[in-house]
This record gives sequence, structure tokens and C-alpha cells, in this order.
Amino acid sequence: MTTPPVKPPDQGVLLEECLQNEERRLRDMQSKGANWLRLFEQRRRIARGQRALEWADTRREGESQFMWWHGLKVGFAGFISTFLVSSFVSGFSLPITLSVVLSVAVGGVGGLFGGLMEWERRERELEKALAALLPKPQG
Repeated sequence: MTTPPVKPPDQGVLLEECLQNEERRLRDMQSKGANWLRLFEQRRRIARGQRALEWADTRREGESQFMWWHGLKVGFAGFISTFLVSSFVSGFSLPITLSVVLSVAVGGVGGLFGGLMEWERRERELEKALAALLPKPQG
């Protein structure tokens, strides 16, 4: 007889529980008259956890959807800036077709790279937030 594998808890649920504990801790600190620096640090800890919770919700939608939307935003900005720079630098003597092709290439690569880098950055932030908020194992 085999036991079914234990499913790890959802990170969003785990973060919500941790945030509730941190908010309780903040209220306790306020009632006991903690100094402003300790209160400020606790509020920053809560804000970091809330950002991580928002990311946990976003990442449930999937990496490909995030890459498309974030990549489109970054890529469009890259397209516009490359088109404008290539037009102004060449004194508008560069054929418009060449400027558009160059801008599409830079925008596409920039969008893909920007989406990938943003995904990785937010994943690292989530790991750091989880490490900071989860209770340390007693050893």
C-alpha cells in the first residue's frame, strides 16, 4: 500500500498566513510602545510580504502569459526609442523601412530579454520574502 504524495502548500496561502502573523506582531509592537525604527522595519517587512503575495498570484497565471504582456510593454518601448533614435541620428536620411526593421528587431529582443529578466528578478524576491517571513526551524 502506497501513500499518496504530500502536496506542498500553496505559496500564496503560506504568505497570507505569514502576513497575518506579521500584522499581529505589528499591532502588539504598537500597543507596547515600540520605537519608531522597529515599527518602520516591521511595516517594511509586511510590505515586502504583500509584494511577494501579489507576485505569487501573478505567477499562477503562468510564465508565458507574463512574458507576453511584460515583453510587449518593454518591446514596444524599445521599438519606439530605437525608431526615434535611428531617425534622428541619421537625420531622417535612413530609409523608413530600414528604421522599422531595426526597431522591430531591437524591440523584439529587448522585450524577450526584459520579460525574462523581470520574471527571474521577481522569483528571487519571492524566495527572499519567503525566507524572511517563514518561521525558522528549531534545530
